[in-house]
Amino acid sequence: MQKILLPVDIEKLSDKTFKITCDLVQKLDASLVILSVVPFSDKHSHPQLSNLLDMKDEHFVEYAEKIVKDIAERFKLKDIDAQTVLLKGNPADEIIRYSEEEQFDLVIMNTQNINSTKRFFVGSVTNKVVHNSNVPVLIIS
Repeated sequence: MQKILLPVDIEKLSDKTFKITCDLVQKLDASLVILSVVPFSDKHSHPQLSNLLDMKDEHFVEYAEKIVKDIAERFKLKDIDAQTVLLKGNPADEIIRYSEEEQFDLVIMNTQNINSTKRFFVGSVTNKVVHNSNVPVLIIS
C-alpha cells in the first residue's frame, strides 16, 4: 500500500489540493496522513518571556489540532480515513524527517491561498522540502 503525507499549516487546504489528494489516495489505494508542524518559540533568546511563549505555543498546538481534525473530517466525507499527526519543531525539517522515517511514498504540499506576506515563508518551507527530501514531493499551486 502506498503512503501519502499531506503537510498542512494554519491556512485553509485549497479545494484543488483536496481534490487531487482524494483522487490520488483513491486511485492508488493509499493511506493518508495529515501532518501539522507547530514551530517552537525561541525561549532561549527571550528567557524573560518564557511563560508567555509557552502559552502561545499551547494556543498554536490547540489550533493546529483543530485544523488537522477538520481536514480529516473533510476527507472522511469522501470515504477516506486519514490519520492525523502533530509535531513541534522546524516545519521543513520535521516534514523531511517524518516523511523519511515513516517511509512515505509521496508528500503533497499545498501552496494555494497564500497571501503575499506569507509567500516567502511558505515558499522557503516548500523549497527546503523539495530540495532536501528523499521522498518525492508533489506541489499543488
